[in-house]
Amino acid sequence: KCYTTAAEKGLVAAQMKLGDCYLTGTCGAQKNTTDAAKWYQMAANQGDGEATEILQLLSNKPTSRDINRWYQTGDKYYHGNNGVKIDYAEAIKWYRKAALMGHADAQNYFGVCYDHGRGLNEDDVEAVKWFRKAAAQGDKYAQYNLGWCYQYGQGVTKNLTEAKKWYQKAADKGHESAKKKLVELNQ
Repeated sequence: KCYTTAAEKGLVAAQMKLGDCYLTGTCGAQKNTTDAAKWYQMAANQGDGEATEILQLLSNKPTSRDINRWYQTGDKYYHGNNGVKIDYAEAIKWYRKAALMGHADAQNYFGVCYDHGRGLNEDDVEAVKWFRKAAAQGDKYAQYNLGWCYQYGQGVTKNLTEAKKWYQKAADKGHESAKKKLVELNQ
């Protein structure tokens, strides 16, 4: 409701957030690419480059299979799997496409690329942005990464309460390192 109010008043960040919510079916929104495109179009009309990229990808009507294939291609280049040589620049090209279409694993790895400066310039704020998108979809690795960012104040203001919250979400899904971090923070 708050995002809608802000988006209707022309706030690009809220328009993008609503687009993301409708694209992925999060934030209490039903998954609906038509509604997602409407909000992205409003952001694009105000010059948001990411919204323009998303609209371009949506216009080609990618299936979930296409999006998953983009992620898998990125993963091959990131990890050097299946005889493919590690190439971070190529990995981020594919991760970005899948991440823009709401693929949680791709969003997390795109954040990792920003976090470590793999294939692009290191940018902690951008890393947090992508971790947050994936974490909102329940990705335990992104939840852990977001907890880590809050614990150490990387890309966000240091906040141990927020760190524990995100570690707990990841731990509840079986993330072992998150469980260890919770023990560490609760001592």
